[in-house]
Amino acid sequence: MPEPRSLWESVEYNPDDAPTFSSTFGSSNAPNPFELGDIWNANKGSQFDSSALTKVAQGGIMNPNKPWYENIFPSTDTDGSQWSGFGSPVLQLGTGLANAYTGWQNMKQNKEKLAFQKQVWSDQFNIQKKMTNTQLSDRQAARVASGNPNTLSVDAYMKLHGL
Repeated sequence: MPEPRSLWESVEYNPDDAPTFSSTFGSSNAPNPFELGDIWNANKGSQFDSSALTKVAQGGIMNPNKPWYENIFPSTDTDGSQWSGFGSPVLQLGTGLANAYTGWQNMKQNKEKLAFQKQVWSDQFNIQKKMTNTQLSDRQAARVASGNPNTLSVDAYMKLHGL
């Protein structure tokens, strides 16, 4: 077994030793993701080029060398640094705020809707209760009118059986 390399040793990359990839549709001719383009020199077995990493690490949202209004949209400097611009994050922030406002309005509307539904249910319940009590008292009044001495008065019956 070879000895492990120190972290500070140069790393050599050989594209022929890189693993091949296949998909569910069979072998792929897609570029190997281990081939990192200009970070590695094109020669087989070449050493790592750290200057390319500094080039990749440059960039961000706002280019300090340009005025703010030129940083709205994405741009690329002459040295290859890519700046994404702040236009997209500002639009995303605006969209998020608009969605939050819409959600708040929906909550208000749903609370009003729930209060209305509760009121309608209460009104319907009270109407049904009054109708049932009216039917019970009419039926008891008919029993009292029939002359049966064992029947309760309408008021006594309603205190016992009314809603």
